[in-house]
Amino acid sequence: MSSIKDRKRETSISEKISILEKPLWDSRDIIGYLNVCSNKAFEIMKEAKRNGGGNMFIPSVNADSVLAMFGTSRKTELDILRSNENESNYR
Repeated sequence: MSSIKDRKRETSISEKISILEKPLWDSRDIIGYLNVCSNKAFEIMKEAKRNGGGNMFIPSVNADSVLAMFGTSRKTELDILRSNENESNYR
């Protein structure tokens, strides 16, 4: 049985667009965009930094470095989300 603490809130399209508009992400941005737990977000940050996305001593990472780990980019994700947002506005 999961507790309320274990349940993750789904991030809205507008919130995801807002996150994608930032060139640097902290762990909260990764949690919000990728819908992962904080431990996973820190693992993703460390891996992205190892791949050249930032300095290990700064608590943020290049957003494109994070998304590159998943085979995408900020521009691609923004285009998709804005398209989806426009479609939902016409329904």
